[in-house]
Amino acid sequence: QTPASAMLRSLVGSEMCIRDRWSRAFSHRKVAEGQERYVLHLKNSWMNIQSKFKSHEWHCHPGYHIAGTYYMRVSSEQGGIQFQNPNILMQHCNFPENPRNSQSLEFIPGDGDIILFPAWLMHNTMPNITDVDRISVSFNIDIELPMGQT
Repeated sequence: QTPASAMLRSLVGSEMCIRDRWSRAFSHRKVAEGQERYVLHLKNSWMNIQSKFKSHEWHCHPGYHIAGTYYMRVSSEQGGIQFQNPNILMQHCNFPENPRNSQSLEFIPGDGDIILFPAWLMHNTMPNITDVDRISVSFNIDIELPMGQT
């Protein structure tokens, strides 16, 4: 267990916070009495400390189901996380940009926010333009369905 994963587990209450957020997505699944509908596995985690002018380039998290970030210290001036529109036509057809038709969406998190998103979704972080470090903990989660579930 890394220091980052220990911190993350304590912050989200041994994954219960994340488990509660995803329970609705699996509530329709029929399972045998006493069996879990799904099991979440925190696969890895790491600290992000971004000083002035630092950012992360576009990337995704292949091989995982859910990616997430817990924001420890962030402000709107430090930049947010940007998600690329997964519609391939938006990326290659030069449609005019407007609120309903954009290539990306930026989300400005606040201190204590947790953002969960599909691990395949391309994302980056905007540059931190302040003298104060932006601090977050990112992680990957896999979802395991018990045998016999679909």
